[in-house]
Amino acid sequence: TVNNSNLVEELEKVNNTLLKPSLKEGMILSALIIAKENILNESNYWRLRSFYRWLSKKNLIIGSSEGKELNGVEMPKNYFKIMGNPQYKKGVKSISSIRESIKRRKKNATLYSEFLAENNKYHAEKGLFSDHSFLKYSILVNNRPEFERKAIAEQIELGDWFCTPLYPVKSKFELWNLKLEKIPNAYYLSQHIVNIPTDTDNPEKVLTFLNNNINEII
Repeated sequence: TVNNSNLVEELEKVNNTLLKPSLKEGMILSALIIAKENILNESNYWRLRSFYRWLSKKNLIIGSSEGKELNGVEMPKNYFKIMGNPQYKKGVKSISSIRESIKRRKKNATLYSEFLAENNKYHAEKGLFSDHSFLKYSILVNNRPEFERKAIAEQIELGDWFCTPLYPVKSKFELWNLKLEKIPNAYYLSQHIVNIPTDTDNPEKVLTFLNNNINEII
């Protein structure tokens, strides 16, 4: 669905140029999905995330942001592609449980907001919940590296969405004509944000971790 009808024609032009993933890319996508479903867990999350990011940066695996995208402003060759069959199949399969998943995320987000509000910390207001699926729950911390170090020790999964004002680009902002002094609020938030898990059956573990490190939270 496109809200602005003036964009439909241009989007159709783009869609008509989309490429199909190669057989090799399809196999890699399948392997990534299988690994996420059967290998990834709390005990290896941090090691595998770092390994995955390294592989993406080196263009050795398909990633949401590959090396060429992070190091320059030129669109990589064969950039625009449709989803691969493994992604379609996974998406269709997941639709049947999406309502239950969103319900669980919102329930956990409510617990987090209530805890943070009770401790006078920044939190998502209840009025924002109706149209938000809470893939993650963002909080602000004083010292992110130290907070992440403690999370690793306690096997708490933290996401790094928006850890830079031009996520996921972390340096050479001048290539994008971005001047940090012109976006002080965005830059400040990007230096203090972390994302805690919502799609979990054990929010109590996350809350215990937050409570033990309450002085680190803004």
